[in-house]
Amino acid sequence: MTWRTKLAVAVGVMIMLGMLWFALARPVQVLPLMGPIATFELMDERGEPFRLHEQTGRVGVYTFGATRDEARLREAARLFNEFAAALKANPEQAELVDLIFVTIDGDYDTPERLAAIRPMFQVGHDMSVRFLTGSWVALRLAVGTGFGVYYETPTEEGDATFVYEPTVAIVDWNGVLRARYGPDEVSTDILIRDMGLLSREFNAQGAQAWVYAGAHLFLCYPR
Repeated sequence: MTWRTKLAVAVGVMIMLGMLWFALARPVQVLPLMGPIATFELMDERGEPFRLHEQTGRVGVYTFGATRDEARLREAARLFNEFAAALKANPEQAELVDLIFVTIDGDYDTPERLAAIRPMFQVGHDMSVRFLTGSWVALRLAVGTGFGVYYETPTEEGDATFVYEPTVAIVDWNGVLRARYGPDEVSTDILIRDMGLLSREFNAQGAQAWVYAGAHLFLCYPR
């Protein structure tokens, strides 16, 4: 075996060991790339259009519910309020985030009714909160197809019984779903952790961006 061959073998072994260390030690962690959200258009509480493809450069934290489902609406407001309060310790991350409540009760939840619940979401003037509604078809495409959240709206007029699992979904600056949590999985601490991971990835440049690409390749996800 020539010295060149020995050198090539040694370099190869070092590369393999480095890759193994990266995969096991996970010096950089990322949230998984769960797939792009199908683009959609809804309307906010001010009657202005909300188009997913126009949200580039922002991280959206979405939750779903209905104004008539008061108990779960209060829980959604509590989570968003606590999350926003915790984010104030890191203004750079707070500036990157939009908090978004999407109704699953579009026939009832008009923009005016959504505007009426805004006082429940005491997140401060320095953070953006939007409340979205739309037609039955638009909401099915956005919530059901885009986010994969199953729901049933009341089948009879006046019946306010809703079937759905409260969900929190995080969509990154490229419209890619990065996390989706059920009610027993999500907490303020988890959302703060996720925003830290996304913020660092968003700001990575040059060689650092390649490190993050490697973290995705080796599935370096938080445990």
